[in-house]
Amino acid sequence: MPQSFDGNGGGGGSTPRTQETGVAIDFVSEKVYNTATTPGTGNVSFSQTDAVLGIVQKIYHNEATPPTFTGVSDTQIMGTGTYTVSVINIIYAEWTESNRVEYWITQES
Repeated sequence: MPQSFDGNGGGGGSTPRTQETGVAIDFVSEKVYNTATTPGTGNVSFSQTDAVLGIVQKIYHNEATPPTFTGVSDTQIMGTGTYTVSVINIIYAEWTESNRVEYWITQES
């Protein structure tokens, strides 16, 4: 039987993600930033204020140049995905420890 995800890194009751707009990303609760029809643009800033270990944020983004990431001193891309300009990019970002965000990127087919 599959485990449900409680939104705080463990099994339990289901906590739905909330919808947000913009590119100022926090790690307090799981959210989906922007949408495929209205993606975010510009550079991405991460806030560590009250960050919860293991929170993964989904970010829809589309820009003519890849965004820079600010707010933490260590951003690490995981895997081989890269940002593709001028298409919908879906960035998943996880706060893993103080001053570190790991992220991976994919695009719509």
